[in-house]
Amino acid sequence: MLDEKGNYVGFDVVIGNPPYIRQEDLGESKSLLKKTFPQTYAGTADLYVFFVEQGFKVMRPEGNFIFIMPNKWMRAGYGLGLRKFSKRTESFRLQTLAICRFLMMLPLILVSFMFKSSVHFLYSTQ
Repeated sequence: MLDEKGNYVGFDVVIGNPPYIRQEDLGESKSLLKKTFPQTYAGTADLYVFFVEQGFKVMRPEGNFIFIMPNKWMRAGYGLGLRKFSKRTESFRLQTLAICRFLMMLPLILVSFMFKSSVHFLYSTQ
């Protein structure tokens, strides 16, 4: 997280399972979220969307990112900012990964491997 001189350089790996809090439950926090996460903010977005943007903010330029989260942002209107955020990279790749089928919602495993200035995304909705 810090270099030899004590300067912040970011985390090598960001791994998470962000909370799935519906936007209706965010209340007064929405104005702060809009200011803090301008690239992915949508008034109807669930909280996990902002965790993705924050994860990339704290990750070092050549770090790795792995999240388990709902897949709804891939098709819902509120996910447009996050979809644009993920496509602003030089490389965008989709790959199917084996995951549990007994969950109540279809989960997504979003994996990003950073190599120099390009990002490779792998995610699954299966």
